[in-house]
Amino acid sequence: MATPTLKQLARRHPTHREKSEYWELLQALMDGGSKLTPEIKQKILANPDRRPDGVIKERIKVARYFNKISPIANRFVSQLFAAPLQFEGSKDKFWEETFFPGGALLPQTDDDGKATFDAFLKAAILQALAQQKAIAQIDTAIATESINKKQQKSAREDEPYVLLVPRSQLWDWETDRNGFKFAKLHRFSWMRDTWDSDPVAMHDFTIYQRRPDGSIVASRYVIKSKGKGEDFDKGIESNLERLDEKNIEIASVNGLEERPIFNVRGQFKFPIVTLTLPPALWLADQLFDPQCSHYNQTASLEWGLVSTNYAMPTIESEDIEDFNSRNDKFGNGYFIHLDPSQKESIGWTERPGASFSTSMEYRSTVEQDIDKTVQQIAISAQDAAGAASGETLRQAKKPEEILLTLYGSMVKDLAKGVLDVAAIAHDEAVNWIVEGMSDFDRTDLQGEATEYGAIAQVGIPSEAFTKELQKAFAREVAKQKEFDSATLKKILEEIESAKPEPTEGEADPTVAGSPPEQDAPDPDSDEAIAEDALNDPELLKSLNL
Repeated sequence: MATPTLKQLARRHPTHREKSEYWELLQALMDGGSKLTPEIKQKILANPDRRPDGVIKERIKVARYFNKISPIANRFVSQLFAAPLQFEGSKDKFWEETFFPGGALLPQTDDDGKATFDAFLKAAILQALAQQKAIAQIDTAIATESINKKQQKSAREDEPYVLLVPRSQLWDWETDRNGFKFAKLHRFSWMRDTWDSDPVAMHDFTIYQRRPDGSIVASRYVIKSKGKGEDFDKGIESNLERLDEKNIEIASVNGLEERPIFNVRGQFKFPIVTLTLPPALWLADQLFDPQCSHYNQTASLEWGLVSTNYAMPTIESEDIEDFNSRNDKFGNGYFIHLDPSQKESIGWTERPGASFSTSMEYRSTVEQDIDKTVQQIAISAQDAAGAASGETLRQAKKPEEILLTLYGSMVKDLAKGVLDVAAIAHDEAVNWIVEGMSDFDRTDLQGEATEYGAIAQVGIPSEAFTKELQKAFAREVAKQKEFDSATLKKILEEIESAKPEPTEGEADPTVAGSPPEQDAPDPDSDEAIAEDALNDPELLKSLNL
């Protein structure tokens, strides 16, 4: 295969060209904190009087950003994952011992990036709430010398892992009714071989292509170019579109060029799985305008207050030269002499108080608008319980539960999609089943225990009914006590395999030699009277027996 050109690798999908900066901006707004750099703040700060950059930078220094999106998103996620998901499929130990506890890689972490599959799903739905789409890439190690299954296994080429890909890294794609026809991922990094070497800009491309027969091939290329020192010092990405083909090097990585991947007995899976929210459920996009408005009102208030506190004095005098002669020093530790005959006075350059009041009132209105935008779907059971009860409480919780169910179904679809692809990569054809995220009614455990106990006292003669009742209660406890999925799965298996306890008055069939219990005889019966008489020594003696 011919090595691709710079133009081919640099090509981006029109949607990516149009929206990638907006996706990154939304992610920064939801992350907040250090992710909201001065450059990003400047993008959303209004400049109606066209002040120069120097003034705007000073305004940014004092403008505080109060994140209104992240708390709402985190509330949704905490309620979604209050109960662990349950995965049923392969019996291979790889999943329980390797994939679920550490088979995920998350971007922008300060360690090796490894995470649990649950942590991956949480990060994925948070990314979708910010950028509308979460992108999962399923990959394996590359064993370049492997020629058979045994060698692949020894090189751990059959041990898949999943990566969470920022949406802006999916540069180009095409889809049809069967999913992706191709996808091109782009990653950037700086590389230095030695401490004193010049930095080299590395543009890394991973490309997946579906062939007409359904098979999937993978290619990986890297573009190396001598980077600009100022770009490296600032930690910014080298602009690929400004590179000259004569001054770059394009090479494949580990010889990965159109290599067939992920095939089990003719069953193929594309290694990119996505979760896409409908526009109405794209939280950050829905709250973008009110969040920006809130920031601008805060920025104007902060700047106005600081400017007022450091206000410049103004002097009114009929003879300014005479005033200066009497007050050649003006500042802390000095006095000012005002001459009444010259009608002298001192004022301050400060904004009228009415503008502050208007700005604060409007900011409060914006906060209320943000709350109103999400109150039907973001109100928690705890918040509702404090304000309502009975039927009113159930109605208040209904919109939230509906939304969480919608989000939950999409998270489960993503999880199943990832597991189905990972199974193929593990040389298994498995139809995974993902259960959970369907009950978001956080009930009182004491009341639940009383209810379950009352049902059990009815004594319904059904082993299946009893076991399902026990499983239902176990799931409710696991949800509220936040058991992990492995622990809950073990609990449910133990309940299923446990032998039923004997009912009252019934012999335990597991105890050997246990005689069946008999009804006690009636003490007034003839047989009982006769037996008492025969066991009475005095009566037998009087009868000479």
